[in-house]
Amino acid sequence: MKAKTIGDIMSEQVMSILPTETLGDAFRIMNDYRYRHVPVVNEDHEIIGILSDRDIQRAIIAEGLGSEQMSDQDLFLQNHPVSEVMSVEPETIDRDAPIADGAKILLENQFDCLAVTEGLQLVGIVTSTDFLKTFSESADEAS
Repeated sequence: MKAKTIGDIMSEQVMSILPTETLGDAFRIMNDYRYRHVPVVNEDHEIIGILSDRDIQRAIIAEGLGSEQMSDQDLFLQNHPVSEVMSVEPETIDRDAPIADGAKILLENQFDCLAVTEGLQLVGIVTSTDFLKTFSESADEAS
């Protein structure tokens, strides 16, 4: 049996965002698609960052905006670009890499996702949920 690769477990249908788009745009993508992470790409679809829901939450808190200030939060999200909050130069992994390599990167760095690339091009995303699902399926097959 051929060992599984990152390409076997990743999500290929992933929405990405440009660094110049607003945090509000990113928040809508996350909300609409139930994402916790959105890859940030340049015009050539090369990965340049990752934006997480926690990055947005931290930015709102750092701005001193609580949940009772929803209109101020909305204004903040609409007036700040993704580039101000995203994690730059994210860890990436090739789609042909063994899944064990991806799992090690997540564990060692306490990440929840990795951008999957071919060269510099974003081709997908793999999350901790994808690894847990794969582990669960393997455990079921073994029993």
